[in-house]
Amino acid sequence: MTYWAVARPGSGSGEVLLRDGYVVGDDAAIAQIAEEGVQLAVSEDGSRPMIWVSLGSAHARVPGFGDQSLDRAELEADIRRCVTEEENAQRRAAVEAMIEGSSHARSAVHSTTAGSVRDQWSRISDWLRVHFPGTTITGADRDSVDAAMAKTGQSWPAELIELYTLVDGVSDDRLLGLLHRFAFLTLDDAIWHWESSTRIWDESARLYGGGPVDAPAEAGFQADTFIPAFVPFAGLDSNFLCVDTRPGPMHGCVTEFDKTGADEPGPQWVSISAMLTDLADSLTTSKAFHDGWYWTTDNGALEWEPDRTWRLRQCVLQANSHTP
Repeated sequence: MTYWAVARPGSGSGEVLLRDGYVVGDDAAIAQIAEEGVQLAVSEDGSRPMIWVSLGSAHARVPGFGDQSLDRAELEADIRRCVTEEENAQRRAAVEAMIEGSSHARSAVHSTTAGSVRDQWSRISDWLRVHFPGTTITGADRDSVDAAMAKTGQSWPAELIELYTLVDGVSDDRLLGLLHRFAFLTLDDAIWHWESSTRIWDESARLYGGGPVDAPAEAGFQADTFIPAFVPFAGLDSNFLCVDTRPGPMHGCVTEFDKTGADEPGPQWVSISAMLTDLADSLTTSKAFHDGWYWTTDNGALEWEPDRTWRLRQCVLQANSHTP
């Protein structure tokens, strides 16, 4: 099944009018986009607003909806052209990002600034007490944190140390999804995963890559392997959120590490406090977390459900904000 969507700005501030669905095959999806888009292309005041479309994972603006001289076949051809151009642009951007990651420190995906780990965790704890009464999450003592840090041989950022004094893993089964796709790791689990991942990736490099990878020394640079400077604090199925302890302006950033793509996803937040800010904002205000995920407790546990329309809505709103 192919996902399709078509959207335009609404009359109210921050409003987006959107229609979406699933059909079999790209041709049927493009035909559906054309059908629905023509209906959305005329606003209440008679003007013809910009129309954005989604086909699969590509989001593109289609000028053809504003050209009344186009017949249906020409409009569908314009939709296909715009989507194809966007897909090609995404591929180029991915290649450029890979090249950039090897020569420059990558910036974080999310623009949230650093704040206070304690303050943001307090907001999260308050929310948990309301929605999951009786929940108890405790931290480790400072001596245990220092001992774990010594085992890694790395200088941990103050925010990682503070996090573990507040949260030494989450044992409540209802809250295993507290951090979206990752579970908070206990200190012991963090060290175990750090040791095993370092060993496994090093052995793999020796067997298949001709020797250990010479990773850049500065935080934020793509390492293409699991390096000792990556300290995992959350994970699931050998995929982790790690703090990058390498020096540099991105020291302490939260990097996503994938068991097949290594650190290709790159830094997600500039710090743990920035990540907790986004999580607290999502829980307390129902804002999307990590690009389009919304929490639910319908099944008695904290779970996250995706909103496929989120990214298209952001495209429309951002473009509309720059329109005179």
